[in-house]
Amino acid sequence: MASHTHKVDASQYCAQCKLGWHGRISCAEFRNLSKDERSREDILLMELARNRGWRRCPNCKIFVEKIDGCSHVSCRCGCQFNY
Repeated sequence: MASHTHKVDASQYCAQCKLGWHGRISCAEFRNLSKDERSREDILLMELARNRGWRRCPNCKIFVEKIDGCSHVSCRCGCQFNY
């Protein structure tokens, strides 16, 4: 996926959607993030999670990793979902 970021005055933005830098996360995915999930560190974590195949709890949004067993997950917040 091509990167559409440009550096201007020590800040980066996406030339395609005119929002903050979001690396390899699509413009649509970035727009769907809450404002407190748009930092550079958050984007890097999301890229790592995508590369490792991690999923997020639909309730508390924490990342979880399936190591073995069935696809059912019991999150620490109490939410039940399938990996």
